Amino acid sequence: MRRVIPAALIVLLPGVVCLLLLPSQAQTRDQTEHRRILAPAEIAAQAEELTAQLASRDAAKARSARRALVALHASLVEGIADRSRNFAPRHRKRARDLLHDIACRANTAHALAALPEAQRTKLAAFQARLPKIARDAFSPEWHRRLKTVRAIGLIGDPHGLAEPALIAALRHGSNELAFAAAGCVATGTYRSPFLVEALTDVLVRNDPEAWEFVMRVGPTTSAQTTVLSVARAIGRIASKDAAPTLVALMLRQAPPNSARDAGLAEALWATRDRRAIPYLIRMLVRVERSYRYADISGIRQLTVDMAPSDAALMALIELTGQSSDDYGFKRVPPVLAPGPATYGFASDGDRQAAIARFEAWWERNKARPGYRSLKPIPLPRLPGLEH
Repeated sequence: MRRVIPAALIVLLPGVVCLLLLPSQAQTRDQTEHRRILAPAEIAAQAEELTAQLASRDAAKARSARRALVALHASLVEGIADRSRNFAPRHRKRARDLLHDIACRANTAHALAALPEAQRTKLAAFQARLPKIARDAFSPEWHRRLKTVRAIGLIGDPHGLAEPALIAALRHGSNELAFAAAGCVATGTYRSPFLVEALTDVLVRNDPEAWEFVMRVGPTTSAQTTVLSVARAIGRIASKDAAPTLVALMLRQAPPNSARDAGLAEALWATRDRRAIPYLIRMLVRVERSYRYADISGIRQLTVDMAPSDAALMALIELTGQSSDDYGFKRVPPVLAPGPATYGFASDGDRQAAIARFEAWWERNKARPGYRSLKPIPLPRLPGLEH
């Protein structure tokens, strides 16, 4: 039975007809039929049939259709690569550019498959406005893609049309791409729930491995700077959709790190989601020191100890509309860029006094409207998290 080319390849493989040559006589009849160039109408008709089989209730039939589609696509792409090796240099570049365009379109389709129609509409408008940037944002060439994602933050995108490209960059798995995408998100233009989900996924996949050694001992890793950059971006858009994951990460028993704790806390209180309060109160018992900052450069020496409870207490103060100045916090400059400033106390006695002050405030106010019927926020399941 003759194998055919799916209609989707008309979109993915523009110009294939010009580049594919007839197979050699040494090829078998099956190979010849496989490489035969079909008319667009025939391709469309056969592709519709194969694609419909992907939704078949017959699992074997669906698998067979999938294998046929993958094999046909691979045959065409590999055919371009194989046959173009003997082309003149300028024609070989034409083939490489074509393969790059095919890969970009495939990556775009893969990213959009998990997104709703609104995101497809955004990307279509972005492609019409800036076709080269929209294409290269899905490039298989990592450096080209990274450069393009960085450029998105500079081009001016008031309607957030590039959001699907940023979601794809966050989901790619590369911390460098995620860092660049987070920089774009920090402009405040992009804020859909799908984007927030992609941002929190970056936090989860890098935690707690990014913090398994003392930050001051070794070099800063891309995972650490990515986590802090993503947390800052979440705080900038202040979406409550991120609050459950932020709380879960703060509760998780990760290696103590003041920059991590402060970054998560700042992002959390920016959401203004008071349902986090019951969990943060539970964290006030975690008073073990995670970091000590000492400033001996000036006339007045300053030593500040930081503990996981400090970030939780700061978040509680912000979520309840109080001032940290009333609690005796000491401010410490960012441990590393783009991290937040961190806060601690000059002594354990000051910390215990601040915790007691908040607990007394809470006893007086927990029955007030806004707190009385407060239900804890539902948390996602994460390894190492005690609910």
